[in-house]
Amino acid sequence: MSGSPLLQTKKALRERVRLLVAAMPPAERLVRSARAQARLIETPEFQRARTLMIYHSDSSEVDTHDIVLECLAGKKRVSLPRTQRGTRTLQVREILDVARDLEHSALGKFKEPLGILPAIALEHIDLVIVPGRAFDAQGNRLGRGAGYYDRFFGKQEVRAVAAALAFDCQVLEEVPCAAHDHPMDLIVTETRVIRPVERGE
Repeated sequence: MSGSPLLQTKKALRERVRLLVAAMPPAERLVRSARAQARLIETPEFQRARTLMIYHSDSSEVDTHDIVLECLAGKKRVSLPRTQRGTRTLQVREILDVARDLEHSALGKFKEPLGILPAIALEHIDLVIVPGRAFDAQGNRLGRGAGYYDRFFGKQEVRAVAAALAFDCQVLEEVPCAAHDHPMDLIVTETRVIRPVERGE
């Protein structure tokens, strides 16, 4: 139900964190984004990955442009998600050129790969870089509420490492979650790398 306590808590938390990110001066946001991207690139999970799925950021998220360029320069295979609004699912399309292969998304806030680009088999993806509104040290993620990434990770073929990019202000003490919410394997901010894989130990 749309009025359930969990959904209302998530909605309020999304807005709270959105305002925290929005309050960051644009120049500071760029600096922090660059640091977070560089920190992710240094992780062994990124270094090992040969095929990646990377979100194309908007102004409310850690920028991913440098990571896409780093991957292409390093001969890694790069794919971006293309949203299917009717089914709330993600298609995965390979890109080779950011100037040629992207278009404005159906959501109107960021860019997506052209629909004519070749698909990448989900089982070939080693690392998925995931956006989100908020995270906690246990690996819980709060998205925007549409469930695109939770449905994606729920597919049997997906065996990729889930890596979140976030600003420090987006990592909270606790993020509410439901059984279908997919946890992150690592969370990277401008100052630290959190690996919550030990949460069951």
